[in-house]
Amino acid sequence: MSKKKNIKSVQADLGQIVALIIPTNHISEKEEIEYGLFEYIRNADFSTAVVIGHLTGQETGRISLYNGDTFPIQDVHLPINTELLDELCDEEDDFFAEDIGHTQNPAIIRMVGSLLGVRETVEVLPIILGSNRLSIAEELGHALGEVMHNRHLLLISAIEIEKVAQATLGAFIGSLETMQLNPLIRMVQSGEVKLKGGNASFIGTLLAASRRGVKQAKVLTTANNQFMGAILYR
Repeated sequence: MSKKKNIKSVQADLGQIVALIIPTNHISEKEEIEYGLFEYIRNADFSTAVVIGHLTGQETGRISLYNGDTFPIQDVHLPINTELLDELCDEEDDFFAEDIGHTQNPAIIRMVGSLLGVRETVEVLPIILGSNRLSIAEELGHALGEVMHNRHLLLISAIEIEKVAQATLGAFIGSLETMQLNPLIRMVQSGEVKLKGGNASFIGTLLAASRRGVKQAKVLTTANNQFMGAILYR
């Protein structure tokens, strides 16, 4: 039996899925796990996916929302939720409607591409965070948490754990499963769990999901307990 079938066979009804956190690199095993993560949302109740990446170059200190009418991916043009775009930019100080390379951002391309594999028709709103400051994560989490109360949104963000002690990884996974935000934020901000970029996108996703009532996550790991992604649900 293939890994994909194994992953699909153990899937359970998780209620309302609010967010996915996926690995970013292209290791084959992670691609198998990622397939399983996105299979969870094939029939999930959402109409717009907010896809959150981080800037790979010089920091801008801004939260940049892609301002095109459509997002081109794999010869498809997915519609942008312009109403959500306008609301966020109108109400939040650090949110800007601008294209700073969203269509070339590797993490966003991967997330939107994987999304397209399970949902052919969906609105998207790609966001690039121009800083890993905690204040940016908090602003993102607050703003998305607010707009999610009257919309069917799914958040998708990507991280890669670059360095972590095995004991700390166990604590990280346990805290994520029970959505204990304070220890999660502390581990990431202190460098105990060193992420390869994406601190703010990860923390912002957690904060927004928590504001939406998420209190648990299904965490996928390898046989040797390596983190491979999570489904946040309520």
